[in-house]
Amino acid sequence: MLEIQPEENTVYTTYNAFHHFPKTQQKAFVKKMAAHKTCFLIGEILTPGFFNGVKILLTATLLQLLTAAFVKPFSLPRLFFTYIIPVNLFTVTYDGIISVIRSKTAKEYNDLLQDISNPSYSITVHTIKNWKGDLVYIKGEPVNT
Repeated sequence: MLEIQPEENTVYTTYNAFHHFPKTQQKAFVKKMAAHKTCFLIGEILTPGFFNGVKILLTATLLQLLTAAFVKPFSLPRLFFTYIIPVNLFTVTYDGIISVIRSKTAKEYNDLLQDISNPSYSITVHTIKNWKGDLVYIKGEPVNT
């Protein structure tokens, strides 16, 4: 992510991946975008909390068991590692739970990134509330003067 060389008139996006990076890299990425006055949008569908942990646990296990046989293209190894030796269940569930733990609230992202905004570059953090779960998004853009 830090290897990106921002270009003018380009909007950079990342969806449900920002939580995988340590705070130092998250901040460095946003600083780089701000320094190049490049627009970006980061969307995160996970926030920390019990409800999201349960949702991920059910999705990663029950839903995977119900749908693995119908995923295209068909794959015998996928069936084997889902139903016979359930490696897929453990790895996907582990990844999901760790993702919930590593995720941040809008306030936490705002606290992390607030010092990067300046009069010529705006960084905003918002939450879209939904009964299925909150969507946190971070938007960075040059301020038109």
